[in-house]
Amino acid sequence: MPVVMLAVVAVSVIWYQQKGAEGDLVLLAVQQEVQNDPDGSLVMYIERMEEQAERQPDNPNVWSTLFPLYRETGQMSEAVDALERLIEIEGRIPPLLAQLAQIRFFMAERELTDEVQALVDETLEQDPRQPTVLGLLGINAFDNGDYQQAIDHWRRAIANIEDPNTVSSLRDGIRVAQERMGIEPEEAVAQGNGIRVRVALDSELAGRVDDNDSVFITARDSEGELPPLAVVRAQVSELPMTVTLDDSAAMSPQAQISQVREARLVVRVFSLRPSNAPAWGSVWRP
Repeated sequence: MPVVMLAVVAVSVIWYQQKGAEGDLVLLAVQQEVQNDPDGSLVMYIERMEEQAERQPDNPNVWSTLFPLYRETGQMSEAVDALERLIEIEGRIPPLLAQLAQIRFFMAERELTDEVQALVDETLEQDPRQPTVLGLLGINAFDNGDYQQAIDHWRRAIANIEDPNTVSSLRDGIRVAQERMGIEPEEAVAQGNGIRVRVALDSELAGRVDDNDSVFITARDSEGELPPLAVVRAQVSELPMTVTLDDSAAMSPQAQISQVREARLVVRVFSLRPSNAPAWGSVWRP
């Protein structure tokens, strides 16, 4: 029994060293060591991480740390090498391909080269909503004077971004593009009347619902790619009624009705009667 226990411990230690988080713990120790060093600097941190890259060439966390460090310090060729190494380990997944397309795009002085276009196409084939690539395409369209296309790309990107700073930057770009087009900036549109619609119950549904059943009036983008842009809840007893769908009725700051030029309105009545399926209202296209 003692021999078996020792063997289990030995095998466990070997497995942990090969498959466990020992390498990541070393990376954490390196980070803390540089932070606590009075002479610690970004250059020192990069040098220590490069040492770990030689010792742990197959650890994706090494390269995912080095890539942004190289990028922020202007070492673009090294950043590309680190990112390509990370892609070799993690696979050709959309977020990494998008980062590679973006950095090559800026290295090419904001030109959509054949290499960048190939990366963009590969990314969008896997994830048509990838925000980094959509942001890149928006910049390219803006530089070429196609402001409406730039706005469309940036609005789609905003719908899939959680970082408020990035969203704010893209909104600034949209506002500038709108000014170049000579139209009212997006902020003014958001404060306007929104979409005003009158909702009434179809006579064919009258016998299938009760006065206290819920009515949901929802605005969605025409392509169906975004979360609901605005939702208003009422009761059947309040119909017919006129409602205004604007940004105040948005479910998420990343998906608002001011981000789209056209919206699809859907009205649903959810009956409380157990035997009834949800009753659907009419679909409106403003």
